[in-house]
Amino acid sequence: MSQNRNTLALAHRLEQELEILSATEMMSAEEIAKAPVLDAWSIAQGDGSDVRLYGVLRKGPGYPPELGLTGRVLHIDLNQNCAFTRTGVYRLGAQQKTCSDTASDAKNTSVTKIQSALEQYQRDLKAAHRFMDELLTGQKSQAHGASGLGLRKALH
Repeated sequence: MSQNRNTLALAHRLEQELEILSATEMMSAEEIAKAPVLDAWSIAQGDGSDVRLYGVLRKGPGYPPELGLTGRVLHIDLNQNCAFTRTGVYRLGAQQKTCSDTASDAKNTSVTKIQSALEQYQRDLKAAHRFMDELLTGQKSQAHGASGLGLRKALH
């Protein structure tokens, strides 16, 4: 019974993250403009693709700034200057400076470092979703093989 509950919780989480990921492509500039700003942000990377951002969160006029940690980052769009996370969309303000920052493109450099981890997580997430669909429907495809590697990687 506990295993079924865990499987359903995992399926629900995967479904939510895929919905967020697909919604990133449909957000308008007006919707993104309403998102809170994350200033003085920095990257907090855990194991593998568990990437989060932390910094000073500015929700808008009348709200005091507060320290914040985002949920798992699903996608960063430098063209729109925003991050799509498990907990919402954030506009990226100025990045936190370190002693070694000398170039004006520090944001691009730091995001480039984690971009491959984010892209791998997106692939793992889609593979895990296919695997869960197959478990629920009783079908099996050759896409993930017998190991369910995508599912295990997405669970970390």
